[in-house]
This record gives sequence, structure tokens and C-alpha cells, in this order.
Amino acid sequence: PVLVQLFQEAVRKGSGVAATYLGDLYYLGVELNQDRPAAERWLETGVKLHNPIAAYDLGSLFSTENDHPHDFPKAAKLLRQSVAEGYVPAMHSLGVLLIKHPELAKSPQEAQTLLETAAGSGSWKASIVLGVLARDGNGTPVDPATAYYHFQVAVLQGGDSTRALLANDFK
Repeated sequence: PVLVQLFQEAVRKGSGVAATYLGDLYYLGVELNQDRPAAERWLETGVKLHNPIAAYDLGSLFSTENDHPHDFPKAAKLLRQSVAEGYVPAMHSLGVLLIKHPELAKSPQEAQTLLETAAGSGSWKASIVLGVLARDGNGTPVDPATAYYHFQVAVLQGGDSTRALLANDFK
């Protein structure tokens, strides 16, 4: 397709964004046949061209996709690259990964700091995770007031669908 040719030409000219789009098109099978190995190759090209979304997408493949082999150290490295470029969804994802795999953290507070930064940047998902951590005392003391605060912030960030998601927590 013409769209693929245009993106390939942009990649040849150094566009990491175009490589990321190609990775997404192949991964999802949009406008062409789904080809997961080709998708990964395009995302790797996007990472080499310093695209934070490519690093995030590839890190997500290695950490959360059910039909992809997991490699948590590799995922953390990729997500850190994306975080270094300021990509907020990567901050949330790396924070969650480090909570589940604290051995990958560079410091005991890295996950918390990433989640606080993501929440402060508008990520309702990060606000929910901070609320759950405070509610359950995972890595922090149990603090219902702080949990409630983070849940309220999440609702302000995410709207009615987030309020519905947190309905049981507000009880």
C-alpha cells in the first residue's frame, strides 16, 4: 500500500515516528496482513531512531502482552528509554513493572516516583495505582486518606468511567 511506502521512505530519512507507525500497522494488521515479527523489527528501528513511543510499545510487548515472551529486564530498559524522553504512559508502565519486579528498580523509591510523576502529568491510571498502594500498604504504610485522595484525583483525570471503576473503593 501507498501508506506503507510513504512510511518506509520517511524511515529511510530518519523518522522514528514513521518506524513506530509501521510497527503498529504490522502488529495490528491495519492496511496490511498482521506480521508480529515485522512489527517488532519496525519498533526496534523506531527505538534506534530515538522514538519514545517505539520504546514504550516494545517495552510493553516484553512486559505485558500475553501472546509475547516476557523479558522484564529488557522491558525495563526500553521503558526507561521512553521515560527519559518524557513519555508519560511509560512512566506509569515502568512504575507498575517495578512494583511487580522490585529487583529491577534502581532505588527503593523509583516506582513511587515514576507513578507520582505520571499522576502529576494527568495519568488517571497512575493515580489509581497510587491509591491502591496506599489502600493496601504495598511498599508504603496503609493510609486510607491518601488512597481516597489518589482515587479522587483519578476520577478528576479520568471522568465517569474511572468513577465507575473505583466505585467499590469509594465504599
